[in-house]
Amino acid sequence: MSRKWSYELNGGTMGPDPLGSNKHVSDSQNGTVTAKGADNTLELKKKRANDVATAPFKGLFQTGFMMWMSGSSINIFSIMITAMAFVNPVKALFNVHGAFTGLDDGKLDLTQFKLIFIAANFVAIGVALYKCGTMGLLPTTSCDWTWLLPIKQAIEASAAAVPIS
Repeated sequence: MSRKWSYELNGGTMGPDPLGSNKHVSDSQNGTVTAKGADNTLELKKKRANDVATAPFKGLFQTGFMMWMSGSSINIFSIMITAMAFVNPVKALFNVHGAFTGLDDGKLDLTQFKLIFIAANFVAIGVALYKCGTMGLLPTTSCDWTWLLPIKQAIEASAAAVPIS
């Protein structure tokens, strides 16, 4: 008596593939057998590359919340969070190829994913610069540039009369 969900492991003859083995899948339209493993690996690499490319967007909300919680006053905590929000994307921009080295096998074109990664890091840098602007650390007003104005030389001079003794 065979159960509905049983499988004979000691059959001795090579029958169908074991449960969970999906080495080959037959295409019912063409009647051809394609290797599912290669297609599956490529799709997994595309998914992983997309995860790596969009990772800066995922961390952007946490960083933005931390910057919002630190306030707009200038203190050590808010400066450290803002510096971290600026330095980490800059480091990531210098290591774009390093972020995708595990996925680069020559078969998958990573250009689109790298461009998404670069754009996401530029958005993160923009958020950090906005925070610097709200804290007053960026020169955004005309009085921030007064040191560039030339010093006017006086044409005339006046002095008090000194009695001669």
